[in-house]
Amino acid sequence: MERAFQALALLVSADLARDANVFDGRHIDDVAAWQGDVRGDARAFLADGFFGNLDDDLLSQLRCGDLLPGWYDDWVLYERSRLAQLRLRALESLAEQLVSLGDTRGALEAALAAVAIEPLRESAERALIRVHIADGNYLDAVREYRSFRTRLAAEMDVSPSGQLESLIHPLLVSRARIRTSTATA
Repeated sequence: MERAFQALALLVSADLARDANVFDGRHIDDVAAWQGDVRGDARAFLADGFFGNLDDDLLSQLRCGDLLPGWYDDWVLYERSRLAQLRLRALESLAEQLVSLGDTRGALEAALAAVAIEPLRESAERALIRVHIADGNYLDAVREYRSFRTRLAAEMDVSPSGQLESLIHPLLVSRARIRTSTATA
C-alpha cells in the first residue's frame, strides 16, 4: 500500500510539474515504471477486500482540503478543481462499494463526506440515500431527499433529476399507502 501512495505522489508531482513547464525529463522512466506498479497495487488492493476493512486514515485523506490553498495561478485552480472532482467521485464510489459489501457504517461515512464537500451534488446525495435504504433507514432516506429537494429549489431553482426521483419514489409511495390505510382504519 505504501508503494501505491508513493507511486501516486510521483505521478501527481510529475503531472503538476509538467503543467508548470518545469518537468525534469529524467523522471519519465520512473513514471512509466511506477504506472504499472500502481495499476497492479490497485488491483491487489481491491482483490484483498480493502473496502471491507475501511481504513479511517484513507477516509480522512479523501476528506482533506484543497490543493495549495491560497494559490491562485491558473494551473493550480485547474488542478484544484480536477482533484476535487476526483475526490468526490472516489467518495461516491467508495460508498457504493461498501454498500455492496454490506459495510453501511463505512458507506455512510463516505457518502456524508461527499455531501459535506459539495451539498448540491446530486450523485453524492444519491449515494447517501442509497446507504440509508440499504441500512433500512427509510425515514432518513426520505428526510434526506426532502431536505435536498428544498435546498436545490432554494439555491438553484431546480428539481432533483429523474434518477433521484426514481430512487426515492418507492419509499414515498409505500409511506402514502401506510398513511391511507391507517386513516381509513
